[in-house]
Amino acid sequence: MKRTTILITLFVGLSLLLAACKSSAPQEETKDPQMVIEAANQTADAMMRTIAASTPTPAPATPTPTAQPSTPTSQPVTPLATTTGGTQAVITGDKAEFVADISVPDGTVFQPGAPFVKTWRLKNAGTSTWTTTYTVVFANGDQMGAPVSLVLPVAVPPGQTVDISVPMVAPTQEGNYTGNFLIANSNGQRFGIDPNAGQPFYVVIVVGAEGTPAAALTPSATGPAVTTTPGAGSSLVNWVFLSVDNANVAGCPHNFNFTAQVTLNAPAIVTYQLEVTSNTPGVNPPVIQPVTANMQAGTTIINFSLNFNSTFTGTVQLHITAPENVYSNPVTLNLICPYP
Repeated sequence: MKRTTILITLFVGLSLLLAACKSSAPQEETKDPQMVIEAANQTADAMMRTIAASTPTPAPATPTPTAQPSTPTSQPVTPLATTTGGTQAVITGDKAEFVADISVPDGTVFQPGAPFVKTWRLKNAGTSTWTTTYTVVFANGDQMGAPVSLVLPVAVPPGQTVDISVPMVAPTQEGNYTGNFLIANSNGQRFGIDPNAGQPFYVVIVVGAEGTPAAALTPSATGPAVTTTPGAGSSLVNWVFLSVDNANVAGCPHNFNFTAQVTLNAPAIVTYQLEVTSNTPGVNPPVIQPVTANMQAGTTIINFSLNFNSTFTGTVQLHITAPENVYSNPVTLNLICPYP
């Protein structure tokens, strides 16, 4: 930019110089134009060299560094929490982990109709204690005479193991059979053993003429076994679960509200009733009349209410009497009526 300005200034100065020379020179002494231009160029070049020598050379500009995206650093994740009664309670979850087949390894061969007991060792890999309100339930596949649901007789804290034993009977037809099972918590939510707690634990047997005639294996003595609920289960009634709004109450009278879930594999006419067992001396349990209803395949929700006017301790179960004989998990009630 500076060089261009200097050249323009020199060009204007030379033009004026030429004009002056022309006006002052006699007309008869006109010089050769080419010689004048060459002289002007030499003069301009000399002036440019002089100016360049006297002008300091600017230092090269330092490039501005380009900002690079910063690498994000990992921050600790705070567990999601809910507020309960003014305190922070970390949300917990249910998850099982398969440890070992204690009996009936996968592919065990039985003769048709042979009874056997399948025992799994499972670990509580979640953050909630498995209480005695948790049940083991048949999920799908080949039921092989297994109960629809089984009750955990002991509490299993996180990190502890339990041996779960299910009595079964090999089918009468030769072939391969697989039965899938899950655990249900006190809210009726089922969970399993994969990282997302969605996969069942299972039994796989082969029925053949050369198989074991009767392998009624006993549960392992190293861990608590699961007791079975009454009823042999079936392929029609998939699951029966009973829950209550508040099992421990102080103050009479009180109305207990029950919710039953009945899951069928096919539509059926079902007869059911609540059965109450009293553990309070001198107090007779109420008798509830059976109900018959048409139910569709899938889960049907049934609501019940029981009112007590005095102290009562006992258990309640939903008993399906038709088309099959199946019991739900037992629910324990504890009602205390203080003296006035």
